Parts: sequence; C-alpha cells; structure tokens
Amino acid sequence: MRKLSDIGEFGLVDIISEEFEECGGSITRLGEDDCAVLKLNGDYLAITSDLLTRRTHLPDFMSFEDIGWRSVAVNLSDLASVGCKPLWFNLSMALPDLKEREFKNLIRGVRTCLDKYDTCYIGGDLSEGSQIFLSGTAVGRNLYKNPLLRSGSKVGDFVCLTNEIGFSGVCLEYMKNNITLEDEEKQKVFEEFSRPQPRLEQGIEISRDGGHSAIDLSDGLVFSLHQLAEAGDVGFEISMNKIPINRRVLEISERENLDLMSLLRSGEEYELLFTTSNEDLIDKIEAKVIGRVVEEPNVYLDGKKIKKAGFTHF
Repeated sequence: MRKLSDIGEFGLVDIISEEFEECGGSITRLGEDDCAVLKLNGDYLAITSDLLTRRTHLPDFMSFEDIGWRSVAVNLSDLASVGCKPLWFNLSMALPDLKEREFKNLIRGVRTCLDKYDTCYIGGDLSEGSQIFLSGTAVGRNLYKNPLLRSGSKVGDFVCLTNEIGFSGVCLEYMKNNITLEDEEKQKVFEEFSRPQPRLEQGIEISRDGGHSAIDLSDGLVFSLHQLAEAGDVGFEISMNKIPINRRVLEISERENLDLMSLLRSGEEYELLFTTSNEDLIDKIEAKVIGRVVEEPNVYLDGKKIKKAGFTHF
C-alpha cells in the first residue's frame, strides 16, 4: 500500500477534493486557490489556514518573536493574493514546555504583526505537544468585489512581481549546504526569512485596479508560475533578465557559485505574482514586469520550457 510520501502533497489535495462537494456560495474550487473565497449577501469573504511546525518551517535562528510574527504573516499573505483586507485571525498552538518568557515573546510577535496590518485576534486553542505546532486561520474581505483568483489570466496580460526576490532561496541554501555568508549578509538573509512582509496593500490595489489573477510565492516562483498558468489554461513567456533578483542575492550567488534556477524554485518567498493588462496599475504599485501571458499552455523561460518544480510536502 502506498504511503503519503508516494502520493505527494498535491495528490493528497486531490484525494480530499474528490471526497467533498463544493459548498454553496464558494467561488473557488477545493485546493485550487490560496484561500477559500465565499460570496455572502453580496460580499466576498476569504478564509485561509496555514500550519507551521518547528521541524519543517521554523529554523533555530528564528527568535520566538519571529515565530509569532511568521505564524500571522504567512496567513495574511494568502489574503493578499486574493486582494482581501484582513479582518480576524485565530491561532491554535501545541507547544512543548517552553519558558514563560519564550511564550510571551511568541505572543508578542503575533500581536506585533497583527497590529501592523490592522487585524483583530479572536482566539484559538492551546495544547501540549512535543514540538512547536502553530495553526493559524485568517479571514478577510474583498473591498471591491473583485477577488483575485488563480484562474483569471488573459492572453496578452503582463506577468508581474510586486518586488525583488531571492533572499529566502539564499537562506535555504545556507541551511542545506552551509554556504559562506558574511555577518551582515547573514543578518539580512535571516531577517528576510524570519519576518516576511505580506503584500496586502499591493494585493488590494491589484484587486481594485484591474488585476486578473494572483498567487503568492510561498512555493517558489517556478512552481507558482505553473500553478497560475494551469489554473487559467494559458501559458507564460518569461524573460530571465527581467526577474527582479536582489542585487545582494546576485553577488552572493556569484561568489558561492549558486544556481539561480535553484533560487527561483525555492519556497518561502512572499511577493505576489499577478497578471494584468493595466499598465497604470503596474506603475502605481511599482511592480516588475517579467513576461506576458500567451495562448499555448506551458511556462517558457527565454523561449525554453521549464519544468514544474518547487517546494512541496511529502
């Protein structure tokens, strides 16, 4: 009999989706968007859950405040990807026997992130566990009745990123292969990884001003490009020299002989990948155009098909 590792994360999502019918009011299909988006009395609400464990998501260099921050930020990033303003956040925790100070710092990190993004904490559950286990749920509202789904890309659209990427890929290379980083570089890389900034303002602007589809890069740029293209039954033509990789990341990559494609496949990035035909929107939020939407389904980098690869569980 197969084990979960034989099936893979997205095979498991398929099994779940086959078991349940679509709910009335839902405009998203199970497992096909970053959030469930529900139409309720003419309004659009988005609900998302994200799970973090110490072993998989929270490396030892992260402080307890960082851990609290990240438990919120990864959920708010999902709301950003559908163009929603966050309203409420619920956090359930299973924890080992931490010191009181460590627990207070974790909760302080949760509050700091919620305060920054004007989101209300509404409770959760607390249990004992062998490692840190945090399950967050966030609820948001689309202010302009145009929730961004993965399926909305149109042929001729610009393919865009909200900002530069690359630090998370360097961080994962450091953890996996112990590459050499100077103290200042290490501090910057750890900070970018530990305190992701959900692009909520940009997501709301994209929703308001003619965005057609969006996704965050938590599974990596390459994988996210494929997900967005497949959902819209379109293709993307991407130019490598237009991908906004941070200058310091490029310097580290050259010095340490890192493969840039590996960095583009790394997960844990939280910029938004989106499509639109509105050039004024692109200028307004200072997004970076990396390519165009084409009719033939697939993802092409400088004219060559690129394999669907990125971070997945199991």
